[in-house]
Amino acid sequence: MLTCIAVNRASHRQHHCRAATQAIELRKRDEELNASHLSPALTKMNEAVLEYFEPVIEDRPLEQDLRLFIDMIQHQHWPLYR
Repeated sequence: MLTCIAVNRASHRQHHCRAATQAIELRKRDEELNASHLSPALTKMNEAVLEYFEPVIEDRPLEQDLRLFIDMIQHQHWPLYR
């Protein structure tokens, strides 16, 4: 039961983090946003996510990316956990 809850929470965090990264990249692409709009912490997190995952530009299978992302969250890979 606890494992299921942990996976569910990680999945939620993963969706929010991926959604935020996707939104930032779309707004940068459409020139609605640039580096001056982002805090240093958000810039660092966005760059860290993009090291492992490409923005979704067109429909493609995401299961492998999502599983890796959940694993990285569960293992507190990024500095936001420290």
